[in-house]
Formats: sequence, C-alpha cells, structure tokens
Amino acid sequence: MGDNGIERVKTKYDWSVVVPQMQEVWAHLAEIRSCTAPNARHYSKSHPIAPPPMAYLSKFPTHFMPHGSQICKAVNNSTLSVEEMFKLRRYAAAGHRFETCETISAVLTTIVKFGVQGVAPDTVAGELKFNALKVENAYCWLLKYGFIARV
Repeated sequence: MGDNGIERVKTKYDWSVVVPQMQEVWAHLAEIRSCTAPNARHYSKSHPIAPPPMAYLSKFPTHFMPHGSQICKAVNNSTLSVEEMFKLRRYAAAGHRFETCETISAVLTTIVKFGVQGVAPDTVAGELKFNALKVENAYCWLLKYGFIARV
C-alpha cells in the first residue's frame, strides 16, 4: 500500500476516528428515543404492522396452572381439529414437540367424555394411564388454542 493509502486508512478507519463517530450516532439515537429531537415523532398509538407484543400476546394464559387440580371443560372455540392445528403450527417440523398430537387428542377426548362439569388433569392421567406432567402439558396446549377452558 502506498503512503497516500496508509494516510487515508489512518484518517478514515482508525479507532481514534471511528469511536467518536459511533458515539455521535448513539447519542443521536438516544436523543430520538427520548423525543427531545426537534423533528422526532412520538407515536401514541401502536404501529399498524407491528402491534405491541404484550397486547398481541394478552389472550394467552398468563398464570400458572396448579399441578393436578385445575378443572377444565371442553369448549372447542377453534374451527380446526387438534390434528389440523398441530399441522398448521408445524410442531413436527420444529424438531422438538411440546407433546405428540396423539397424546393431545387422547387428553381432549377424555375431557369431552366428562362433559360440562370438567375434569382435572390428574383424573385424566389416571384414566389414560399417562404421566401427569404429560397430561398437564396437553392441558396447556389445549388451553392455548381454545379447545378447553377453565371451569
């Protein structure tokens, strides 16, 4: 590299030049975020193509399900079957499944048999001779997608 090239690299790309430029960029971004910049926009409503994540996820169950004691009944607020929802959500392609489709379907079938009074996961586990944790996982999945509801 010639002397002019070396000089150009030192004046454009040396850390002593780059760091102050980066600090200026970060300071400008901080100013924009705090809405102190004179031409900064402040959006009071959510952006139409980027809803706030907490509002978007607000319909999901947000509290713990006590082990074995949460009674749920079948409501089937979904227009899809368990198999269709499982395929639509691409659980098999993800490589790690929450529970198998067969397990979830068996748990739902058992919940339906108990009718409107509902049934607790430990009772379903005993009925199907499944591990209680496996049934609780299926309950969470079924709650999430509107197949069952808490009584």
